[in-house]
Amino acid sequence: LATGEPVTDIEIVGETPADPGITHTWREHWYPIKRSDGTIIGFNVTAEDITERKRTHELLERSQKNLARAQEIGQLGSYEWDVAGRRLEWSGELYRVFGVDRDFPLTYEAIAAMIHPDDRAVNDAHVHAALASGDRSEFELRIVRPDGALRHIFQSIEITRNAAGAPVKLFGVMQDITERKLAEDALRRSERNLNESERIGASGSWDYVVETDTALWSANMYRLVDVEPGSTSKRSITGYMKTVVHPDDQARVMAALRATIEHGSPYDTEYRVVHRDGSVRDIHAIAETITNDAGVVVRLIGRIEDITEAKQAAAEREQLQAQLAQAQKMETVGRLAGGIAHDFNNMLAVILLRTEMALLTVAEGTPLHRSLTTIYATAQRSANLVQQLLGFARKQTIAPKVVDLNEAVPALLPILGKLIGEEIEVRWSPGDDLWPVKMDPSQLDQVLTNLCVNARDAIEGIGKITISTGNATVPHTPAAAARPTSTDEHVVLTVADTGRGIAPDVLEHIFEPFFTTKGVGKGTGLGLATVEGIVEQNKGHIHVTSTPGLGTTFAVYLPRYAEPVPAPDAPGATTPVRGDGRAVMLVEDEQVVLEMAS
Repeated sequence: LATGEPVTDIEIVGETPADPGITHTWREHWYPIKRSDGTIIGFNVTAEDITERKRTHELLERSQKNLARAQEIGQLGSYEWDVAGRRLEWSGELYRVFGVDRDFPLTYEAIAAMIHPDDRAVNDAHVHAALASGDRSEFELRIVRPDGALRHIFQSIEITRNAAGAPVKLFGVMQDITERKLAEDALRRSERNLNESERIGASGSWDYVVETDTALWSANMYRLVDVEPGSTSKRSITGYMKTVVHPDDQARVMAALRATIEHGSPYDTEYRVVHRDGSVRDIHAIAETITNDAGVVVRLIGRIEDITEAKQAAAEREQLQAQLAQAQKMETVGRLAGGIAHDFNNMLAVILLRTEMALLTVAEGTPLHRSLTTIYATAQRSANLVQQLLGFARKQTIAPKVVDLNEAVPALLPILGKLIGEEIEVRWSPGDDLWPVKMDPSQLDQVLTNLCVNARDAIEGIGKITISTGNATVPHTPAAAARPTSTDEHVVLTVADTGRGIAPDVLEHIFEPFFTTKGVGKGTGLGLATVEGIVEQNKGHIHVTSTPGLGTTFAVYLPRYAEPVPAPDAPGATTPVRGDGRAVMLVEDEQVVLEMAS
């Protein structure tokens, strides 16, 4: 009305009687109707309901904003390249990805120039392959921003063709994956460091999911339990138990695992695993539980450690400590035995000498003669016991000589045969080229006699005793280092029997003085203690193996005598000893013995 000009594109919002409560949008155009003098007498009005068009436009705007926001969050942008016209269009996010301003020239050549030189050939190859085949192509490349920053890009491209099949447009998506690549590199470095630390520390880690009965293992976990990397069948509890854990330990380990899963009990256990070559390793396993909101255990995160060497070292340490304690105990008992043996010898010497003199004056067959004979035999056994005490205490007066066991042992076999009896076969198996040893021959008699008598008592009937000799080189071990040996080269005297064997709990006590499993009156408990004392006095050691029901083997290791063996003295004529009126001085600390000897 004011201007007389048409008014167009007026949007009116309202409701219609036909659709109460529903808002409509109309677009109206008003055109004035005029007289010939220009006076407005009315209007010609057209109206269009644009409600749906308006709603569609708003949805499109919202969708575009959401897309732009999503691309910004995901550091992802899209582009469209007109193959024929070489024209390029891309979304706003790609400006940020490439680090360029809005006035950056959007040409294929300008974009290609920002690709890392080492990756340009890769990009061209994928683009040309997509143009030729029409297949979608996905690949990674690097770009160098104007500020010099290096970014990793994931790109996916797809080709649109015309009716003739010629490529028309290339549509692509680019995503900045730099942070992901850096995180992956950091994760790989962390995994390498973890694997290296686990390898050095002989440990491995695992993550077990209860619901699926599957576990994720570290690389070193596979190595420790000797499973092919990537194998899945053994990562379930059932597979692991059946194929990896030692059969004797499976039930115990499974019970501990169930207690942890069902009751949240701490998982801390040791077990053995069997490698594919049959070797057995000791494992220490621990785990922590992860529960859901209801308190139910859903995961176990654990670690295993190979403790084989640690257990072996601990066992050797315990063995050495036991040997030290035993040596200290033996030393104490030895000092006691050595201290009293001399006094016993003096007293027994009086008894033996007086009895022997009395027997010379009493007729044989009389009751008194029989009594004196019994006294003499008992005193002689007591004297032998004193000699055993001295041998055990390493206090014997000895005269070491260079001895060839292959010559000395056969000389004792007749005596041993009488001691052992006819029901037991004695076999002699001498070794070839036997080295000499240096010891008192009487001590060799004691050692062999005690071992054979023990073997006889263990057989209890018909059986076999094998005496053998041989050369051996003893390796350096912590246990061997504790022994007073002067050389690694030894001569081994072995006595093996087919008797009842020795139980493991008894075996560890057999060298203790006065320890015996024989009945009353059948043994003093000093036989093996004396053997050990004599052997150690000669810087050797004893090794015992026994299987209950099958027999026992004693191996006596004596150091090789490596010096030149002296030639035996040639026999000569004996010259009678003449006193020539000289006096002999006799020294004795026991008055009674002195009187009898003089």
